[in-house]
Amino acid sequence: MKSLITVGYSSRKHNPEFIDYLKKSSGFKKLEVIEKINNGEKSLNQVYNEILDESETDIVVLCHDDLYFDTNSWYHKIINHFEKTDYGILGVAGTTYMSKSGQWWEQRKKMHGIVNHEHEGKKWESKYSPSLGNDIKEVVVVDGLFLAIKKSNIKKKFDETVPGFHFYDVEFSFQNYLEKVKIGVIYNVRVTHKSIGMTNEQWELNRQTFEKKYSNLLPTFIEKKVGDKLKCLYIPSQEESDFEKTKKELEFLSKQNFEIEVLLDEQKPIKKLYDNIKFKKFLLSNPPGYKIGDGKWQIQNMGTLEISKPGIPYMMFDPNYDFVVLNSKENYKQILKLYSSYPKCVGFDLDIKKNHESIKSSNFSLMNLSLTDFYSLSNSSLYTNKNKVKIVSGHSEKGGSTTAFIRLTNSLNDYGIDTTFYGPHDWHIDKCKSADIKDLKFEKDDTLIVHFLNLQQRPNVSKVILSIHEKNLFEISKMTPFWDKVIFLNEKHKQYHDGFKGDFEIIPNITEELNSNEKNKLDKIAGVIGTIDFNKQTHVSIQRALSDGCTKVYIFGSISQPDYFDKFVNPLLSDDVIYYGHLEDKQMMYDMIGRVYLSSLSEVAPLVKNECESTGTKFFGNQATEHDQEKLTNEEIVKKWLKVIQK
Repeated sequence: MKSLITVGYSSRKHNPEFIDYLKKSSGFKKLEVIEKINNGEKSLNQVYNEILDESETDIVVLCHDDLYFDTNSWYHKIINHFEKTDYGILGVAGTTYMSKSGQWWEQRKKMHGIVNHEHEGKKWESKYSPSLGNDIKEVVVVDGLFLAIKKSNIKKKFDETVPGFHFYDVEFSFQNYLEKVKIGVIYNVRVTHKSIGMTNEQWELNRQTFEKKYSNLLPTFIEKKVGDKLKCLYIPSQEESDFEKTKKELEFLSKQNFEIEVLLDEQKPIKKLYDNIKFKKFLLSNPPGYKIGDGKWQIQNMGTLEISKPGIPYMMFDPNYDFVVLNSKENYKQILKLYSSYPKCVGFDLDIKKNHESIKSSNFSLMNLSLTDFYSLSNSSLYTNKNKVKIVSGHSEKGGSTTAFIRLTNSLNDYGIDTTFYGPHDWHIDKCKSADIKDLKFEKDDTLIVHFLNLQQRPNVSKVILSIHEKNLFEISKMTPFWDKVIFLNEKHKQYHDGFKGDFEIIPNITEELNSNEKNKLDKIAGVIGTIDFNKQTHVSIQRALSDGCTKVYIFGSISQPDYFDKFVNPLLSDDVIYYGHLEDKQMMYDMIGRVYLSSLSEVAPLVKNECESTGTKFFGNQATEHDQEKLTNEEIVKKWLKVIQK
């Protein structure tokens, strides 16, 4: 019987013992094996392409020559996987999330698979996720330790522009993933790697090349598909009076294709009420994905056994929740410590966010939503949507509009909407999923959010939204409409453009969450905040502050008009009037001052005024700053954007 699988590997010298071992362990002695002797003359990508070309079979296994199999007769298991599925690439370890850095193991909780390691006489198990038995976990990339490939299902071979012996697996996996090839991790074939894996200078150079090459596509993650269940961890209220309301919420979510797990506090009497609830239940003493240390059981760390510390939760695997629904005011601190990496934490009718500092620093997007809003939001944000959102601005240098679009980009990505910010400057590049505007390509399913650009005609895309932050600098009533809808920042802003009669929505900018601190000793220390140009009248604000008896005046902002700065601002600088430039840490900035002066000739939405209010800083404006921003929370702002995008 002819072999249906070829096994290939690169080795520094001929290794007949390894060839015999592969044939015996596979369970098929006629297995085709291709050994390539390579001492650095060729890259691993070149060698692997040669193996793919020379192999007589459609299925090829590429592996390191320093591993052995812990699974007997693995040959038949590999064939079975490919016969029953449409996967193109299979591995024993991988990730559902590819970070912007290119380090596929960067988010440990998104890794999947089980690999054994052996080094210096010690053997240990690296368990990235629970075993799925004979099932396959779909991922973005797999590790090159072991690659099973069905040649007829892949779209890209190994990239021979990648030098050396590193990053070949990431490039190969990711390029095929982008071509819609299914990539998966299997669990019923186990291997031991006689190495711990090390990076070096070549690895770092290849990583940097990868990061730059795919900057506009990263981060990337496996998205939910229509029909997939959304997995939800539900932490109910501890009040018995809320039990009936909770039952209705759980029943509603269950009917809407949610897979629900309930987390209970065994110390509370209400636990008994949940005995007859049909959902899978966990206790806080044994939360899903964790094991609580007791000072007795041991955990392996790179082959070394460590005694668990009593009361400390150790994460054993990622439960892969799409949402965490938190309705318990008593347990939220503990829940945040356990599940703060998940993208959504939803509280129905809770008001704890503003009262606890740890929530502000967590990765949660903690929302107070109605049940129906939550269901609507979960469907819109987590199910795969063909369209990608591309925010395109004619200005991406330091400033309020750029900051606003960075926040919007990050917020939409947090909600599962694939969003990239394109601009002509590079200040935004490392602050969100972003790219240079010269790399922008329109696709028919795109949703465009356009700012400070007159496109003349509508691109061939799904939707075009014009987000305008300006007044006379961008008069849309004098333009030929290339958009489907216009977004204004507030009602006063819309009035500036009263000549425009088309479809519009009012959505303010997302604001940064800032703390309010004691300001008594800072009352006479003033700040002048904003881009330094003639419109902002920075020199007037300085003079107003000094006239009011301020002992110090700190100037924060980038210089957009050097001639204005040299003529009007520079002569006012002294030991008491200090130019700090653009300070990205706004909390630090507001902690330095007790009051702010703003003397603009024209303002659309003075965010500085809102920031002063939230930080307890006195605000001294003028007629141009009298109007307020719409009073919406960040969650409400994002929800309005989601509705505009999805209509």
